[in-house]
Amino acid sequence: VSVARESTMLPVLVGSGITESNLADYWPLADAFIVGSSLKVDGDWRKSVDEMRVMNIMNQVHILRQ
Repeated sequence: VSVARESTMLPVLVGSGITESNLADYWPLADAFIVGSSLKVDGDWRKSVDEMRVMNIMNQVHILRQ
């Protein structure tokens, strides 16, 4: 991701592997994040959305935006 950031003036989007625990690492390197299965029950894409996981990652987003 850091190579992409350094190599272009275009927006950089990270579309895989983002979780509450690694979001802060990628935050300064990307303009947007596509978050999917890490927000599902047990991180399983086949299961329903886990509201607590969504709340936790959004709390992290609010902290990082400050």
